[in-house]
Amino acid sequence: MNNNQKATKRALLTSVMALVMCVVMLVGTTFAWFTDTASTGVNKITSGNLHVEIQDKKGVEIDTLKWVDKDGNDIDNQDDILWEQGCTYLLTPFKIANTGNLALKYKIVITGLDGDSPLLDVIKFTYKVGGVESLLNEEGHLTAKGTAGASTDMITVSAHMDEAAGNDYMGKTLTGIKFTVYATQDTVENDSFDNQYDKDATYLTYPDGVTTDSFPATANYINDQGQTKSDKPATVAFVDENGATQYAADLNTAITNGASVVYCKKDAKLVGSLTRGNNRTGELTSDLTIYANGADFQNTEISINATSLSTESVGKTKNFTLRVNDAKNIRIWGATPNNGVTQDIILENCTFEGKGINSVDDVASGGIFYLTGSTGTVNLTMNNCKVSGSNQGVYLGCNSNITVTNSAFEECAAGMKISHKATGVCNVTVKDTTFNKCGWDISVAEKPWLTNDSSSIKCKTKGTMTLTLDNVAINNVVGNDSIVVDGDTDYTGKTTVSATNVTVDGAAWSATGTF
Repeated sequence: MNNNQKATKRALLTSVMALVMCVVMLVGTTFAWFTDTASTGVNKITSGNLHVEIQDKKGVEIDTLKWVDKDGNDIDNQDDILWEQGCTYLLTPFKIANTGNLALKYKIVITGLDGDSPLLDVIKFTYKVGGVESLLNEEGHLTAKGTAGASTDMITVSAHMDEAAGNDYMGKTLTGIKFTVYATQDTVENDSFDNQYDKDATYLTYPDGVTTDSFPATANYINDQGQTKSDKPATVAFVDENGATQYAADLNTAITNGASVVYCKKDAKLVGSLTRGNNRTGELTSDLTIYANGADFQNTEISINATSLSTESVGKTKNFTLRVNDAKNIRIWGATPNNGVTQDIILENCTFEGKGINSVDDVASGGIFYLTGSTGTVNLTMNNCKVSGSNQGVYLGCNSNITVTNSAFEECAAGMKISHKATGVCNVTVKDTTFNKCGWDISVAEKPWLTNDSSSIKCKTKGTMTLTLDNVAINNVVGNDSIVVDGDTDYTGKTTVSATNVTVDGAAWSATGTF
């Protein structure tokens, strides 16, 4: 191997472990209440603190990881490490420790990339905790300092380069990788009522150098004619292909500029597009991850496989993954992709608060997810999401795997409507989820589907479907139907239903079998 080849395959030289933590919530003091006959005091009010560290096996905090051999020994010259197809390298073992007095949940995220980030397309990071392998970004939990579960077992991160990586990945370098641990409060401590007061705590996620205060008072946005304006405040940040942080006034501008990861200003009110109709972004054509940081999207529609311009959809031909974390009032809207194309949509801790069933604003009552069509494959995963005041909370009609967990649907004419028009397979799983006041019993001439689809869950297929319900509670049913399976005569496929711990207005519901 000549020196040039050696240099071009040198990548991922040193990884730095960064730490993100929450600040103290309150400042404590001592209070007392007095009357003319007696007095009593509150001994002390002390704020809890949340702090997490990356430590070695001796419990000493570390901030730099090195590549090691299979036995955990440092490789002498880190600059001589060469990456080739099929190779695997390990990083210094470490543990994550909670050094504060509040229980926390955490995620490990790769951030701070410099150089050729496409290398990450062919390098897969995994980690083992106590010998059990997990993917990065999976959530972990730690109890407070001084308790048995306050730290993880030793973690070993491995990086493997795909055997099929082609010559396109030669001559590329990737440095400055950081494994950032994002931590926030967990539902463990109790107040006077229960331990759920911090159940909606979110992970504040920004790229290096970005804080909530660093978003400028004015930032660029792009209209449909390609013109750039800059008279609105920044609401999103992204890192461009050169590794520089950019700000934008709307989500559409970040997408148009090729952002693959977008970071929203904490708790901001933002829009998909300042110039496009229906507050809708341009259609996606590649992977996109959005760290919303609790921002209110104000019924923004992220366009999937559909364009409001007089051009043919490009997104329909693209495999991609859309991941949205911690967004309020966001909507995924559009059409299914072409046959042979697979798209994955992942919504984590997101909400859509509609304007009410039969609202005059169909967008504002349209639900969190709506894709029309029957072609291609779309896989939808929703966890810890809430949808309310909508005509249809979730609607999809193509081959798919749909998984909804730890979520809630309230006051929707149809909580979930899965009209599987394709002849392939659609798998629907609903677990640990509630439906409240779903259904509609008032006839509306121009919207007959409101009463026709009235239900909490309605599934029908022209192919093969499985419906798995586990720990699902349906309460305060509106209309006659709660769960409808194959309710239309033109859907002649077969649905296999499995129900465990399912209740409808307090009564057990069971319809296990094939219909």
